[in-house]
Amino acid sequence: MERKELGHKNKDIAEKIKDIEDSILNLLKNYHNRKWEEIKEEYKKVKEDDNKISSELERNLRLNRKKLRMDLIKKIAEDIKNKRKKLEDYVQEYISLEEHKKTTLPIFIDDFDINNLQSANYDLRVGKRVYTTEKEYPIELSTKTHGTMIKIEPGSFGLFLTYEYIFLPQDIYGLISLRFRYKIRGLVNVSGFHIDPGYHGQILFGVYNSGPSEIILEYKRPTFMITFLEIAEGGVKEIYKGESFEEIPPKYIEQLRGPPVSLKEVHDRLEKLETHFKYIVSMLIAIIAGIIVALVT
Repeated sequence: MERKELGHKNKDIAEKIKDIEDSILNLLKNYHNRKWEEIKEEYKKVKEDDNKISSELERNLRLNRKKLRMDLIKKIAEDIKNKRKKLEDYVQEYISLEEHKKTTLPIFIDDFDINNLQSANYDLRVGKRVYTTEKEYPIELSTKTHGTMIKIEPGSFGLFLTYEYIFLPQDIYGLISLRFRYKIRGLVNVSGFHIDPGYHGQILFGVYNSGPSEIILEYKRPTFMITFLEIAEGGVKEIYKGESFEEIPPKYIEQLRGPPVSLKEVHDRLEKLETHFKYIVSMLIAIIAGIIVALVT
């Protein structure tokens, strides 16, 4: 009987010990889970803070980059505006001089590049504003939309403003042309061949592709040229007071619009007409010969 009671007591004790162990394990498990959740929450907060900091830094960087770009663009625009204003004032003062023949003024070339100065001429570069007859309107090169190059198809015309802004004094006369590398490929200057004394502005070139293949022109690449000639006895009496160019005038675009016609296309059409004519003549000769034979017999 004592042994049986002892066995029951031992069993009760074992069960209590197990209950205590289970309680301890549950407590530890709950503590671990709670701590893990707390750790996750802390990590989440840290990550959110990091994201906020990163987003703020990125936003600040974007704003700073944009501001720097805008400041730079404004500075360049202001520099150009000031430079052009000085030139305009300079020209107006020059025009107003009653005895300008006694005044000797220098040639002015905006953004002069010593590498473009040759022994007898200055090479002019392609500017931003360009137009070809394949386009509906002028485009601006060196932009995301149009890039830095433009092609002129065979038989097409083009209008190009130079990158340079120039001023010629009363005793200097300018002869303009294309560089030989473009002439040899069939590009022809159709815009005139001289610049009058007193002219100030960009030079507008009209060109025609008379060659058999497309010709590609690139922004700021030396393509045209101007040769300066000195006029004797102090220059001309009346300086140029006509139109100067900083944009491509719509009236010139209207005059050039139309389908391209190249010399090669004209040649091909003439060859076809010649073939058809020979065929028709041969047929007529055969018919007339047949009629004559029929009449004789």
